[in-house]
Amino acid sequence: MTTFDPRAYWEQRLESSSGLEGVGYVGLGHAFNAWMYRVRRSVFNRTVREHMPQRGSAAVLDIGSGTGVYLRCWRSLGVRTITGTDITDTAVARLKSDLTGVELFRMDITEGDPRSRGPTMPLAAWMCSSTWWTMRACNRHC
Repeated sequence: MTTFDPRAYWEQRLESSSGLEGVGYVGLGHAFNAWMYRVRRSVFNRTVREHMPQRGSAAVLDIGSGTGVYLRCWRSLGVRTITGTDITDTAVARLKSDLTGVELFRMDITEGDPRSRGPTMPLAAWMCSSTWWTMRACNRHC
């Protein structure tokens, strides 16, 4: 039995596609993935507006930032501080070049506290984290 290596899997996908196909459903094409992410953004934005009416001073941690869809959602919703993380170097490098004002870190949430390795990550005071689709992906592969 082969073991699943999530970092290698996502590195390969994100290196070969920087768009929604890199994080969406493989084989279903751009049109489907674009539609699916429009729905996801709509549900996400509606849910955050309903449950976080005072977002202006919020600090958010996004786990599994990928192509930055939810980082951009948080930004458009007026969140004060946004920190993004991803398991891949590819995603973090692309996001650092695409998004200003967002702190980005490479980390694997299964490896424990990232403060013990590499650059210091401010884990103190996040009001909310977005892990919706990351947790769903983990459930499919674990």
